[in-house]
Amino acid sequence: VEGWRFVRNDRILYFAVIQLSVVGNIMLLIGELAGPFVQQVLHRPADDMAIILAPAAIGLVGASIIMPRISERVGKIRLTTIGFTVLAVGFILLPVSQGLVWYFYHKQGAESLLLLGTTFVLMFILGIAMACVNIPTQTLMQERTPEAVRGRVFSLQFMIYNTGSIPILLFAGFFAQYIGFNWLIFLISASMLLFNWWGSWYIKRYHDLLSSSVNQSSGSADK
Repeated sequence: VEGWRFVRNDRILYFAVIQLSVVGNIMLLIGELAGPFVQQVLHRPADDMAIILAPAAIGLVGASIIMPRISERVGKIRLTTIGFTVLAVGFILLPVSQGLVWYFYHKQGAESLLLLGTTFVLMFILGIAMACVNIPTQTLMQERTPEAVRGRVFSLQFMIYNTGSIPILLFAGFFAQYIGFNWLIFLISASMLLFNWWGSWYIKRYHDLLSSSVNQSSGSADK
């Protein structure tokens, strides 16, 4: 409760906590859906999940090395917005690439190297996009949290992440079978775009309020 009260009083910190929790659940979702994707889309055994997980992990770890320099030039908040946009578009391109390969190669497309290579590249890009969200938000949390309450804030973020992981672990596989894997991917992408819009609006409102308070202070000083 103390962590929640402190986080809610700082809009940037609240933004970072929520963003970090959401991207953590996206990483968990990728791991949860990797098996069905390999089986239903690539028509390979579930043991070949490394096709999905390995390039995403390589992109995530590799981008993490250079991410501090990129965030200094682009800006942490802007970088998280770009990362979420790329995540949503990348998720959409997974079933789209499958449909295009099937259109050109028909049934042979499921086993073609083109689909396999496209999936590898997309998952690598998704790993980079997750680093674009993960690293800046963690940095924001550390920068805007005093050492006295840092444990409470990080515990709060971990609790929010765990709360979001429960429906993913329980229902992600069920929805993939019930509504179809591709429709689930489109639903996830639309949710990420909506969440990204909320984050942009939330930060913009924060800057508007900050500018308004600065103008009022300068006006009072002039008087």
